Amino acid sequence: MHKLKLAIMIFILSIVGNTAFAKGAPVFFSWGGDSFYKVADLPDTYQYQFNSDFVDIGVKYSEIQIFFLPVWQYDMKYVAIIPNNSDSYYDLSNEEVMDLAASASISIPPISQVKLDFWTAWGGKIVLALLIGLFVMYSMYSARKEEADS
Repeated sequence: MHKLKLAIMIFILSIVGNTAFAKGAPVFFSWGGDSFYKVADLPDTYQYQFNSDFVDIGVKYSEIQIFFLPVWQYDMKYVAIIPNNSDSYYDLSNEEVMDLAASASISIPPISQVKLDFWTAWGGKIVLALLIGLFVMYSMYSARKEEADS
């Protein structure tokens, strides 16, 4: 039983300890990746068009993920996002974003009050806490079972 626990711990540490695997293989721990979240829709008119792209107001943030679960978000800032293109955005100043919102008669909150969706903000943390709790409970159960068997 000790060998099984040791093998599980070594497997988990080897996955979490490496930030990248060979090309094409999944990454189980990442940080600093940019993510986007739409805050407000802007009308699809020439006034809200940059180059040939219509834009909406969104936030760009960096995120820490463990086993594909969003655990922590930081460095949030307003940007002009391009709908249906999750990798492209226009980096605008806060004043420019507020001017866009005001010209469209849209009220957007200060960046510190932007609420991300439930899964991003809390879901990953809850699932990770449950997984850790299950592992601790399993470890305690197997230790008690070994004591009883001895």
